[in-house]
Amino acid sequence: MAFIDHKDRLNISIDVKKYRSSDSSKINIRATDESGRPVAGVFSVALNNSSRIKTDSLGENLVTRSLLTAELSGYVEDPGRYFSRVNEEVWKELDDLLITQGWSCYKEIPEAFNHRKETGLMISGTVLDQSNKPIPGAKVTLWSKSPSILRDTISDNLGRFVFEGFPKIDTPVFILKATGNEGKNLEFLIKMDEDKQLGQPLRVGPEKYQRPWNVNPDTIFAKFTGTKAEQIAAEEMAATTRQLKEVKISSKRIVQGSKNLNGPGNADIVLNEKSLEKEKQGGLFDLWVEKLQIVPGTQGYQIDGRVPIIFIDGIDLFKVMPFQGNSMSEILLDIKGYLNSFRVKDIKGIELSTSLLYTSTYRSRYPEYFGVPTGKQFIFLDITTRSGVGPGAVHKDGVFVYKPERLTWYRSSYKPLYVPTGAHATDLRTTVMWLPEVMTDNNGNASFNFSHDKDSRYQLIIEGTDLEGHLGYLSVPVNNNLNRKSGKD
Repeated sequence: MAFIDHKDRLNISIDVKKYRSSDSSKINIRATDESGRPVAGVFSVALNNSSRIKTDSLGENLVTRSLLTAELSGYVEDPGRYFSRVNEEVWKELDDLLITQGWSCYKEIPEAFNHRKETGLMISGTVLDQSNKPIPGAKVTLWSKSPSILRDTISDNLGRFVFEGFPKIDTPVFILKATGNEGKNLEFLIKMDEDKQLGQPLRVGPEKYQRPWNVNPDTIFAKFTGTKAEQIAAEEMAATTRQLKEVKISSKRIVQGSKNLNGPGNADIVLNEKSLEKEKQGGLFDLWVEKLQIVPGTQGYQIDGRVPIIFIDGIDLFKVMPFQGNSMSEILLDIKGYLNSFRVKDIKGIELSTSLLYTSTYRSRYPEYFGVPTGKQFIFLDITTRSGVGPGAVHKDGVFVYKPERLTWYRSSYKPLYVPTGAHATDLRTTVMWLPEVMTDNNGNASFNFSHDKDSRYQLIIEGTDLEGHLGYLSVPVNNNLNRKSGKD
């Protein structure tokens, strides 16, 4: 592996207007290419309090990650060193780095790239019949309750459909229905496109390990350090500030619409809608096997040796659904097939009551499970579905509840506004400002304001790219001693 420096990185410079103590100041940014021509680009800006956090000038940043360390295996110490200055010594060290950590194995390039460019939330899939063959010309309807959305489209010759152009939605939940081209309610299947790469963590080198200073302290030392920390925190607070006692708030999981006799969320094991979002989107029974360790037994399915009585939307499943079979194994197979007709996305919550605290309520309501000495020990499993109509509901394959991965929208951090006159508490934050999207115009210029605390020193970090993908990085101190600071990546 060889590193070829095209010297096409962006130059970023700043101009800081002189400011008074605890006042607001304006910072102008200018971005140019290697020839000095202004460029339009998108940059992120962070302003750190350098009196509270020490900036690593040779650490990882956008340029080092994109142009060097992303292609190397293992941890790279001080990657900024290979970009901060160029001389024969640094080039030799870079060669040694590539020899030791730059070995790569390239696979054959696929003929087609199967991933589309993401412009926002996109919902796509395929309409299939019962034999998994694509259905062209099927009408696919999509609707959402919050926010209110209703759209429809027609599947193409391959049975595929796409919905795009959605507004910003924090936690999207959609219901899709596929019907024939004449509106007939045929039993079509909807297979959604799920990007398996979503949610995969970015693999980077191991972080430097620093042993905490207070590991394994004795009792006296621990009490002293805790008291000392409280004393320091109190000294840094303004005289007019009053410190409140710590309050710990704990909450339990609630299943909306639950028919649990003890009340929603009152069970030994609770899986609500939020926790079910993280589970595999398969059948309901398969989820029980993984989360509740349900296993077949001589007297039916069991959890920890006890037989669960299943309630779906408050209705006893075994009293309304006639499961049949010539043997217990066939009956169990029939139960499993029925429960797997419910998809995890059709379920709002699961509540399992095993302790006497919660099963006693069911004992008084359903004495038939306790009055006859059958040798069975019962526990109670409450299922809350989205339809809310109980076990008699027919599961329609043409209807699909889809909860796509959440999109993370960027947010601007809080920027304090200090008053030049008057007392205020010392700002203890390490990052006092973060702007995720600062755009330079065609003249390469952009500006923003920041309000600084008294007697504080700051480190300004800017990194980003122009419209052609050239990268830039700048890290400079900002204080009132100098009017102008400029630099390069």
